[in-house]
Amino acid sequence: MLNEELQNLIDNDVYEIIPVPAGMKPITSKAVFQVKSDANGDVEQFKLQIVARGFTQKKGTDYEDTFSPVANLESIWIICALAAK
Repeated sequence: MLNEELQNLIDNDVYEIIPVPAGMKPITSKAVFQVKSDANGDVEQFKLQIVARGFTQKKGTDYEDTFSPVANLESIWIICALAAK
């Protein structure tokens, strides 16, 4: 089951493996397993997510700036209104 999920991640180009730059340490990751159930509570599907363990970073050593590209709903409405106009 685990090998199938990992192969699905590879087949769908979810991630790519790149070399670690000199002098940097990579952020570790962890596999999170989920069981998807149907309305009757029967197991429908097993899911696997690979998540970064960002709490291992140290400011000034592993990163300088923090970027969080999140859109506000109000911003989207304004852009849609401008595009419609």
